[in-house]
Amino acid sequence: MGDEQAIARLVHADSAQVAIEIITLAFLHAKDGFLQSGVRPWIQRDYLPPPDRELRARIGNHFLAFYWKVYFALRWTKTLTTLSSELRPKLRKLLSDQGSIWWNLRWIEWGSATHTLGYSQ
Repeated sequence: MGDEQAIARLVHADSAQVAIEIITLAFLHAKDGFLQSGVRPWIQRDYLPPPDRELRARIGNHFLAFYWKVYFALRWTKTLTTLSSELRPKLRKLLSDQGSIWWNLRWIEWGSATHTLGYSQ
């Protein structure tokens, strides 16, 4: 069973709140993964040397997991909005409450594009 079918079953069973809780958990796990990635010293201080190869790989793996969790949450949000238009205000609020997710995405873009983390070298 695909995601869309699972969400449709939840909506038709009047359990759309379960899907919203799954989306919320995906965002929460994404945030936690970002914070556990080991990137905090580079966020807190500018001009640190790039991390060593092992730490850079670990941070990169956490970033990849972060992206997949955010992608999952956004895909489920889009599907749920399509299936149940009355949930749109609730889902819009859920998305607007994810300020740190959007900040994390911008920081990853900046940290990866500059020489901060050594990915562009």
